[in-house]
Amino acid sequence: MTAPTPRLAVAVSAVVVVLYLSNIGNLYQQSKARAVFGDPYGVLAQDARLQGVISSVALGGAVGYLNEPNLDAFTGAKKLLGAQYAFAPRMLVRQEQSPQQQVIGDFSGPVNLEGFARMYGLRVVRDFGNGIVLFQRNGPQ
Repeated sequence: MTAPTPRLAVAVSAVVVVLYLSNIGNLYQQSKARAVFGDPYGVLAQDARLQGVISSVALGGAVGYLNEPNLDAFTGAKKLLGAQYAFAPRMLVRQEQSPQQQVIGDFSGPVNLEGFARMYGLRVVRDFGNGIVLFQRNGPQ
């Protein structure tokens, strides 16, 4: 096997340097995009929407969480995770899976609150506006 010529070594080195600089540019563009879209899942917006109801909920125990029916899975999960983040260190659980005495309703659009509450055996305690409602369970758990 013969040793590579100096021209070949320079050409390969030049390709490596170009690829390296390209990766640095790509990394810079991605970090710039992340800085502009720092909260792509809306966690901070969800935190701001829930501040009023958070102060109305007791620290001990879990709180139920419901959002409007027929919400797509991605949007529902995104809203729940944002709400769980905002409620920490309190535990926020899906009402359908673990019925609780106090329940937070998180709605994107207009909802018949009384009808919604009846459907889940709840009553409206307070409407905080911006789609956030505090419900109370009717009767024992």
